[in-house]
Amino acid sequence: MTIGICTVAYGRTYHEFLPRWSAAVAALDPRPDLITIVHDGVSRDIRQQVHDLLTVLWVTDPGINHELQPQVHVNAAIAVTQTDWIVKLDADDLILPHALNSVSECNADVLNFGYRIGETNHVSRRVTAEQVIRKSGNPLSSASPFRRWLWERNKFRDLLFDDWAFWIEAARAGATFDATGRVDYIYSVHDQQLTRRHDHGAARALIDQL
Repeated sequence: MTIGICTVAYGRTYHEFLPRWSAAVAALDPRPDLITIVHDGVSRDIRQQVHDLLTVLWVTDPGINHELQPQVHVNAAIAVTQTDWIVKLDADDLILPHALNSVSECNADVLNFGYRIGETNHVSRRVTAEQVIRKSGNPLSSASPFRRWLWERNKFRDLLFDDWAFWIEAARAGATFDATGRVDYIYSVHDQQLTRRHDHGAARALIDQL
């Protein structure tokens, strides 16, 4: 059983998150088997800071389309991350040291991660495929590990709520779901987040179509 962590970093703000992101990933026990970063030209200095902490597979794409959601470019990272499990961990989020220690025991296809935002803990809960499809809100966190076959069946879409769409399509593909029952990463809040700059109503309408 192997685990890969993938992220996308483009634009100066997200480049500068990479050293602290890498420090959090480096503290994982167990460590992932492969770490992949898609980027649009991270500076030599930041690359060195990352390399001081981790061995990373860099995927350079100077032609990244900034009009798309950055998440859709994670498909390029997953494509070269040949591991049994994938964790799509945004470059501005911080994974906690224990986060991967339940993956090896998980018999389901998706392991719901809990997260902390500000001072509030959102402990992960088990859901059924039917609940994933029918719930009015996303019941799974974006960094939740999933088996690679789900991505091979359905890639990430160019949507603001790309992870929510992915979980819905995974449920339709027959995926099963479990949860850690705890908090596994810290969701960062900052002024440059895409969720602050896009139309949530239009994005939600696309989810409702699914």
